[in-house]
Amino acid sequence: MLTELYVHGYSLVQLILLLPFLYLPIGLLAFIITLCVKKLTIGRFKACVRPLWHPGIWVDDIVIRVYETLAVPLFLESLLGTPFLNFFFRILGAKIGKRVFMDTTDIDEHDLICVGDDVALNEAACLQTHLFEDRVMKLSHLTVMDRCVVGSNAIVLYDSAMESGSQLGDLSLLMKGETLPKDTEWEGSPAQWIASF
Repeated sequence: MLTELYVHGYSLVQLILLLPFLYLPIGLLAFIITLCVKKLTIGRFKACVRPLWHPGIWVDDIVIRVYETLAVPLFLESLLGTPFLNFFFRILGAKIGKRVFMDTTDIDEHDLICVGDDVALNEAACLQTHLFEDRVMKLSHLTVMDRCVVGSNAIVLYDSAMESGSQLGDLSLLMKGETLPKDTEWEGSPAQWIASF
């Protein structure tokens, strides 16, 4: 589209000035399509256990793929680190508190996520609400309470919780079903205690 405008006589400066006005509608459309696909097929993600051949898994996967191929690259990635990203995650069903720094889009089943106030989810942190185990897909909730920090490229698995003020280091893994106690620091894969505050 920009190339076509350039060929028709628009200067490079004019194209740069037009870019936000062209990009925003395309991004919003991608987000709206994703939201419609989710509402029409799943409605809300719910905690469940399903065998691999269950049709519900295919429907879940369709919603996740549309999110990852449309909404994320065309719109949500441009909002990383801004409060606007949280607004759109809330529309998708995530419970996100106030003053949350979000530098990741690696959240798939938004309805199963609960993030408190003053939380930092750093670059490429993953809140993973599903796993395949022995050809069985398991979906469940996860909670990150107030004032928590999830490091860059860290993964928080389902059925786990981070209590207020806990920290998970970079490249660390919080295993499913585990809880990080209040005001503690953890690191490693699987996460191990480093310090208490």
